[in-house]
Amino acid sequence: MNKIQAAWLWMFALGAGCEDSQSLGPTVSIGAAMDVTGSAASPNFQNAIKLAVANANAGFSQSGLDKYASLKVNLIINDTKGLTGLAPQRALELRDEGVKGIIIQQAPTSLAANALNYDADPANDLHTALICPNCKLASIHNPAAVDSDPAIQAAQRDPQHRLFLTEMNGQQDTDIRLLQIFGTKDGGDWNGDGKIKIGVYAGVGSTWDGFRARVKVDAPKVNVNALIEDQVQYPGDADISSYDFIADAKKLIDNQTGGTPDVYPDIVVVQGQQGFEAGITKAFRDLGATVPIIHNPNFRSALVLQTLADAANDEEGTSPPLVASTPSGATFMSEYTDAYFVSPESEDAQCYDAGMVLALAIVIATEKNHLADPTLVTGEQVLAALPLTSDKSPGTTLIGTGPAEFAKAVNLISAGMPIDYDGAGGPQDFDAVGGVKNLITRWKVVDQRFVEVAQYDCIASSTCPLK
Repeated sequence: MNKIQAAWLWMFALGAGCEDSQSLGPTVSIGAAMDVTGSAASPNFQNAIKLAVANANAGFSQSGLDKYASLKVNLIINDTKGLTGLAPQRALELRDEGVKGIIIQQAPTSLAANALNYDADPANDLHTALICPNCKLASIHNPAAVDSDPAIQAAQRDPQHRLFLTEMNGQQDTDIRLLQIFGTKDGGDWNGDGKIKIGVYAGVGSTWDGFRARVKVDAPKVNVNALIEDQVQYPGDADISSYDFIADAKKLIDNQTGGTPDVYPDIVVVQGQQGFEAGITKAFRDLGATVPIIHNPNFRSALVLQTLADAANDEEGTSPPLVASTPSGATFMSEYTDAYFVSPESEDAQCYDAGMVLALAIVIATEKNHLADPTLVTGEQVLAALPLTSDKSPGTTLIGTGPAEFAKAVNLISAGMPIDYDGAGGPQDFDAVGGVKNLITRWKVVDQRFVEVAQYDCIASSTCPLK
């Protein structure tokens, strides 16, 4: 067994199990269509959602209200197995089990599931909210998004506002990556050969059009030299324990693009799940390659550090902060560590927030629709209530993470008062299309630790000024 495979098996052992058992008493179910197995599987994501459900259920019990004191949220997790094409089936299965909202792990699966709401068959409509904690594609919620599949194009544009995000989509994150490329060393000409060549490593079917478009716009502003882009794709359902990362690495570091000789790359940008991030980095190191890599948030994990050890040192990337520097972030950090004996990793806070906003929306929908029995709430009613979890009306009350804050929220909502949920990962202030804004950090691995070297405030301004 190789080191990557061993690390993955260790992580799966922490998060075994795909469905929470039904509790006695009244229950309302929410679903998660996510990778329990496959290249993108992370028990941490599942555990963060389970923690949100546990906090909500404890909050119901602490509320002291007869209507809610015995209510439980039941979480059903359906395995998408690292296969984008499986997401619609899993989402439909959850709909048929009566869930009131569905958490979808990442952008490709979210779009595939949301396309059900926009295809030609109304029998496929999900009739409930989709929430994505890891959707960074700039095409999501973009009214000008284009795709060859009309249903996917409509899912990206999402005019019905059925896809909500608990992490900011990718436009600003892309701009900060470009700043790393063009603004930190010789205008992007890192190897000093008078040309700029960027390698891109991403899964087959990944949407990189937004990234490429931004590169083509920004490159001339900082360097007038010719820009070359070399893309190497890997199959998203590949077995990382046997996949030939060395072959991909050789393509990324050579002086050819599409078989045509040109120049050597200045930098490589990697957009992959944890196993692929670790695998391609290890291949670079095994080959003795000195081409720098810029990573996405999935690299920021204990699994990657365990897999790479000292080979992870000096790697760089971007991600949201692990948790917000707020009481909500501190409470989540404490609750998560106490529950699982490990610290949360990148985007775990956003998974927790997805579970919490769904639970809060269930209460809001129950009260807004004057239901005596919360179990009668519908998915459509919960969808309509989601924006009200961050209500900015006069007299609103800021609600944090953890059971006590959830109990406070239940009482306020029952009294007809607005609430404003402040999440573990930062404000969950849904805009008109269901998106949020957050901070972005640049980090570097030093002595096998992730050290944040800069932070950009995308909450204060869409230009994401350096804090």
